[in-house]
Amino acid sequence: MSGDLSKFIQISYHPLAFVSSALPIAPVDAGTIWAKRSGNFSLTLSPIAVITSKGLDNTLPHGKTARAILHYLVTEARRRNSRFITLPSSQSELLRELGLAKNAKQYREVTDQLIKVLSMAVGLNLENAEHLADGQPASQQLLGQMFTVGNGYQLNLDASKNIKPGSVIELSEAFMENMVNDSIFPVDNERWLELMAATKSPMALDIYLWLAYRLPNLREDVYISWETLQDQFGSQTKSTREFRRRFMDALTAVKECYPQANIEETGKGLKKGFRGVKISRSVPALKRDAAKKALQAQDAADVE
Repeated sequence: MSGDLSKFIQISYHPLAFVSSALPIAPVDAGTIWAKRSGNFSLTLSPIAVITSKGLDNTLPHGKTARAILHYLVTEARRRNSRFITLPSSQSELLRELGLAKNAKQYREVTDQLIKVLSMAVGLNLENAEHLADGQPASQQLLGQMFTVGNGYQLNLDASKNIKPGSVIELSEAFMENMVNDSIFPVDNERWLELMAATKSPMALDIYLWLAYRLPNLREDVYISWETLQDQFGSQTKSTREFRRRFMDALTAVKECYPQANIEETGKGLKKGFRGVKISRSVPALKRDAAKKALQAQDAADVE
């Protein structure tokens, strides 16, 4: 592939399936299958046992680092129109591109989470149903796709498990087709990196992507309860009260990077009745013209 990538270098990409259904925020038990549902679409994530710095590991990727890695892999594959990604020549440079802090603990975390992301099995499931006049289901169609993120990798590591030059990743054909070529969400990369630097909260990254995707497409105000939001963003949080606190803290960081986002809490202090947030149509986090030009530039580069 040739073409001037600098024309759209400020655009990064995220798989659309992970905008509404994100990775776990905190570590999960070994062998746990992660499932998220949005309407008639569901996403399932299953771990595959791999060797990390901790030895044999059968847990899903999680947290801020895993989200940064997924975002990076999709962005690099999209920009280069290739399943094969040559990593930067040093761990320090890789962390810079991921938007993560540079320290010894983060070096090991990146290597471990990268292996987990690549080895993760993804299931995409869609349920289509036809109904009779009285609303009863007449028939149902189940559509499914199952694949791993990666097809293989060669990671050259030094004695401290830091990535060395010549490390290469191969994404799976199905991941490339379903989450890089199709159903992709363009992101304002400057704002993404700004948020990465401003917060330690994985939830803040999830909220930003969700708002950036949903707010510009709203036709009317939408009210969402704390219970619904907790199911989507904080299912690992023990109580709705604790989730609300974490959500509002994360939202503060998000609105610093996306101040045009129209979202506000409603029902605060009420003992009964609706309590949650109201979201309203907003200026896109990424201007539509910029997104359109970015995708056109990528398409033009793809055919050169």
